[in-house]
Amino acid sequence: MSTTFSGALQPKKKSELQQIANALDIDSTGTKDDLQTRLKKHLDKNRSELEDDPVFAGLYGRRKRSVPPPEITRIEARRTVVLNPVRESTPVDNRNVSAYLKASAFSPGTPSSLPPLPESADTSMEIVPVADRSIIDHLPLSRPDVGLVVQRLKDGEKEAIRSANEGLIAFRKFLSNSRNIWSLTAVFELWFILYTIIPWQYHHVNVGGTTLALPYPPSYTLSYPGFRPTLSHWFIPTLLLPALLGTIISFSPAAPTATPSRAIPFDPLTASIIRLALQFAYNPVTSPTPGPGLGPVYAQDPLGMRLRVLNASVGLAFAFAEAIKGAPAVWAKELLARRDSEQDNDDSANRRLLTTEDTVVDLE
Repeated sequence: MSTTFSGALQPKKKSELQQIANALDIDSTGTKDDLQTRLKKHLDKNRSELEDDPVFAGLYGRRKRSVPPPEITRIEARRTVVLNPVRESTPVDNRNVSAYLKASAFSPGTPSSLPPLPESADTSMEIVPVADRSIIDHLPLSRPDVGLVVQRLKDGEKEAIRSANEGLIAFRKFLSNSRNIWSLTAVFELWFILYTIIPWQYHHVNVGGTTLALPYPPSYTLSYPGFRPTLSHWFIPTLLLPALLGTIISFSPAAPTATPSRAIPFDPLTASIIRLALQFAYNPVTSPTPGPGLGPVYAQDPLGMRLRVLNASVGLAFAFAEAIKGAPAVWAKELLARRDSEQDNDDSANRRLLTTEDTVVDLE
């Protein structure tokens, strides 16, 4: 009996591949991978001829019923039963259908409306090809650990929440400082003044079919009428005088009594009080004065009394709240320092008294 070949090329040994190559009259030298590649190309190229050859039909996943021996057929049949178990179902009454088919098949001159039945085949002797081992070899050996992936997602979520909380706490700490509030209100006023008094020009840029207007200050901004006087008369009552008086005057109990030599003492509560008072006492608007060829020069008040007083009041309120919050700690610290000082004075007085008594005793 002639040798037949079947199954996939991937799991076969090199000797088996060489045997197939010799049977196909092709080169049987080289490594196992070379033989597999060479055989696969040859089988694909001559598929129409070799697929009908009972010797090589098994290499394509098909086998002829008359070629394999009965023993192999029974083994493959058992594999088929294991792979495809028979499921129980409700039996169907086919008596009417069988009677109709018999009448249609044996009644002369009666055409049948049903399609022709397929040729019967002896399925007991048919060999079903086993799954290609090459597909199994390419399957991943291990599945991802779902629990580990879920834990990583939870850890990432916790880290994001922690970072957001830290950022929120840092931003809250920044806004909880009266100096920062005082600076932010001053920056807001400066931005509003620059936006109002600068003669902005615009550069149009086409981006994706949309025209964007980008503002920019012209080159003559510093010499524009009223630009410098307006900034100067805003700077004096808002920043200069409050910062100066807040440095040399302090009524806040939370202000440190002793500061390092390199640090400049500054009391935001005093500075805020002076700033609010100057908004009523100092008028930033001046009368027009002749300018150098550009018309009259005068200082403007783009903010207005209401907005200036509002910003100064906000800074004063936060500075006052900060001073009240720190006052108990400062008072407690001063009380302890005073008590320690009095205790030291009492101890020194007692020592002097004892020394005087000892001297009198020695003289006697």
